[in-house]
Amino acid sequence: MVIDADALNAFAGQANLLDGIGRTLVLTPHPGEMARLTGLTIAAVEADRIHLARSFATEHKLTLVLKGWRTLIAHPTGDCSEYQRQPGDGQGGSGDILTGIIAAMLAQFPEDVARAVEAAFALHGLAADFAAQAMDEHTVLATRHAGPSLGCVPLSREGRRWPDLALRDQ
Repeated sequence: MVIDADALNAFAGQANLLDGIGRTLVLTPHPGEMARLTGLTIAAVEADRIHLARSFATEHKLTLVLKGWRTLIAHPTGDCSEYQRQPGDGQGGSGDILTGIIAAMLAQFPEDVARAVEAAFALHGLAADFAAQAMDEHTVLATRHAGPSLGCVPLSREGRRWPDLALRDQ
């Protein structure tokens, strides 16, 4: 299950209900949503992003995609990767597209959640790169990711090895 946006807000102050033991659970909060989940301020979330993401993911046995200009992907194992995003990735609706790509990758690769999520993030970023090349990066709308992401499919489907798109930083 992938939880994003208002579904995350439903767990505000009740993060103890989020338990990934025995199931796939991926959360994709931005700092404001993470602050509501944890009861912290946005400033506190931003001040210690790596530690917070890693500890939240391990405590709740889930994968956490903490969005921002440097997005963190933390796994229940404690592994954490950091990615710099395109400016267009922060546009309204881009998180919805990312959530859809994550869900699609998990459906195809349920046995390798970590690589599926990281590959989904890489594919989303690649689509944003293509869109930014086609137009000014400041005017890229989330809906512009959809067309370029289709162009990424043949490249990434080669040999049915989508998860190899994800390169771990740590």
